Amino acid sequence: MTDAEILVRECDILIVVGTSLNVYPAAGLRYACSNQCLKFLVDPGNFQLGEQQFDHFQGSATEKIPELVDKLIQDYKSP
Repeated sequence: MTDAEILVRECDILIVVGTSLNVYPAAGLRYACSNQCLKFLVDPGNFQLGEQQFDHFQGSATEKIPELVDKLIQDYKSP
């Protein structure tokens, strides 16, 4: 977990797939992100994400990951 926390602290984008963000210790990794980190959750559940500022792609990973990739390409591609 220590290595994972170091990686998450340094990431620009965090993508969490298939979890309610309630199962620890992995769920705690979301708190290691910087405030500038873009956070995405891909999961079929209906969650209240509150202060964590996740952009929730609600649905199956098979369906929603391609949508997320398209969004990232459109929103963050280099000029």
